[in-house]
Amino acid sequence: LSQCGYGEKAMGLFKRMQLDGLEPDCNTLASLVVACSADGTLFTGQQLHAYTTKLGFASNDKIEGGLLNLYAKCSDIETALDYFLETEVENVVLWNVMLVAYGLLDDLRNSFRIFRQMQMEEIVPNQYTYPSILKTCIRLRDLELGEQIHCQVVKTSFQLNAYVCSVLIDMYSKLGKLDTARDILVRFAWKDVVSWTTMIAGYTQYNFNDKALTTFRQMLDLGIRSDEVGLTNAISACAGLQSLKEGQQIHAQSCVSGFSSDLPLQN
Repeated sequence: LSQCGYGEKAMGLFKRMQLDGLEPDCNTLASLVVACSADGTLFTGQQLHAYTTKLGFASNDKIEGGLLNLYAKCSDIETALDYFLETEVENVVLWNVMLVAYGLLDDLRNSFRIFRQMQMEEIVPNQYTYPSILKTCIRLRDLELGEQIHCQVVKTSFQLNAYVCSVLIDMYSKLGKLDTARDILVRFAWKDVVSWTTMIAGYTQYNFNDKALTTFRQMLDLGIRSDEVGLTNAISACAGLQSLKEGQQIHAQSCVSGFSSDLPLQN
């Protein structure tokens, strides 16, 4: 239930367990913490925090990550930071949560400070670490820092998976370096639909509508089925070029793909 977003029902079952005299294990408590985090119920999460500490489960990796995520999501950054400093900070997931937390507050200075501290502590980044700091660079339009992070990705020989590539493409597209974004797409992410549609969106953002449509066609030629973002931006590019016929063709394709009821496509 907790994984499906039914936080209240999960807590109700937990209370019934207690009334029946059943003792929860780590997995049960971790699931409940995740449920509180998903629902943003800070008070209940605080009660669970106290309960897990009482039972001696607070150092469980899943519980630690869930509690930290809860405090961060509820914008209780001070408690999140205090809790973070109290934990065994070798868990990369906890570091990532703090990166995301500061990023959501548009606090690039502390987000970058956490990132640098990770390096000093020799915490090995995972596939979510670099995207977290890069997304903050995008929100604050800090291209210079984003390029520094990209250089570090290359220097450390970090494997550029589809997720990291799509965020890099998004950053360079939104911050005006479309050629760099295109280079990443062609070299590393040509099989990933999200990377393609991010590139198309970047072109339409800067009114390079002809390039947006060319990229859209290339994606289809490779046998990659467009998502809603790609179709929406392709239609927008057609409107910018006053290309009614191609716009109608793409709209027909959107209907076949099941997106015809979406307002961005109908407009």
